[in-house]
Amino acid sequence: MTHPGSPARAGRLRSLFGAVAACLLLAASVRAQEPVVVSSIRPIGLMVEALAGDGVQSRVLVSADSSPHDFVLRPSDLELLASSPLLIWMGPALERPLAALLDRSGAPALALLGDVETDPHVWLDPRVAASMAQRISAALLERHLLTPDEAARRLAIFEDMLRERESATVAALGPLRDLPFVSLHDGYRPFVARYGLRQIAALPGDHERQPGARSLLALRSAVRESGARCLLYERGDNLALARGLSQDLGLRAVELDPLARDATDFDAFLARFAADVQRCLAPTKQTLGDPP
Repeated sequence: MTHPGSPARAGRLRSLFGAVAACLLLAASVRAQEPVVVSSIRPIGLMVEALAGDGVQSRVLVSADSSPHDFVLRPSDLELLASSPLLIWMGPALERPLAALLDRSGAPALALLGDVETDPHVWLDPRVAASMAQRISAALLERHLLTPDEAARRLAIFEDMLRERESATVAALGPLRDLPFVSLHDGYRPFVARYGLRQIAALPGDHERQPGARSLLALRSAVRESGARCLLYERGDNLALARGLSQDLGLRAVELDPLARDATDFDAFLARFAADVQRCLAPTKQTLGDPP
């Protein structure tokens, strides 16, 4: 029998560790050779992950702590863009810092909104998200990052998921459609319109700054006249303002995550967003995080 500390046993262990290390290096090398598709924001990145699969790496430019309206590109971001076969972004209506850079560089890019001045949070509407997914899938296929069969299969799965998620959200929010609510940021209109919700007021402009007195007066009046009891806000909003409105007007305040900062996949992202809206609208006792 071989002694545990014998040279033969030590040699086998070294061989085993060497084989494992070689496998890890090979996997890292293969991964490094995979094309990297860059998305400006995480909702797009989650779509790319679902539509492209393991053969493509997905990277997101805007970090969880940054705003897509005014983020700053680092040198590493510029290097990533220079080497990527495709950047997918919403367009200058949302991501202003990217517009001038892309004009100068001519980097391959797909703008999902273009120059259209509209509510940029359109991915909250599952039917618009399906249209976005079709364009993303076509761009991946055009650049030979997917085979036609794989692209069609993954797109069909994603579209089926969106239809099921819309049905589930209709069932959850349908009974709450008549309940009025207000938002600290006017960024949820696609979601509100898709599910027929009753948003009676939202603060316009830069939601990270103090709004004007006229806007605040209009929102307060709308709350008192409608009997609203729900205030939606999001990370990066003026939290002091959210806290004051919640306390002064007796509003249940719930934080939303429209940029999918904490989501693991697109379905979970939409499900969590709908659940948070439901939690704010439903006439139940306060839950964790209410008020801010």
